[in-house]
Amino acid sequence: MHIRKGDTVVLGKAITGAKHVDGRALGKEAKGSVARVLKVDRDKERVIVEGVGYRYKHTRRSYRSPRGERMPREVAIHASNVMLYCAKCERGVRVRHQVIEKQDARGRRRREVVRVCRRCGESLGRGG
Repeated sequence: MHIRKGDTVVLGKAITGAKHVDGRALGKEAKGSVARVLKVDRDKERVIVEGVGYRYKHTRRSYRSPRGERMPREVAIHASNVMLYCAKCERGVRVRHQVIEKQDARGRRRREVVRVCRRCGESLGRGG
């Protein structure tokens, strides 16, 4: 998977059932919105994106909350619904990996893998 925690992504399509914190449904206006990735689950291929996909957890009445509560929490969406955002292109882009050879302080050659925008060649951060 090419998405990492902390990346900026673009929502590729409207997410069915996704809601704002205030309870209204995210419709087609969510498509194309730019947000940050909070968490990545590689096994299930799902990501939690900031501000997209809320569900409510209902809590029982207790001493702290005598009336009970509805607590909004962010839920994961499938990774295929997001694309990495390139600031130079100002859109969601595909990614390729480029190997850069560097020398460290001791003079040894090191390889570093960097994610690169397919359209403009801009570096998008470290890769896998």
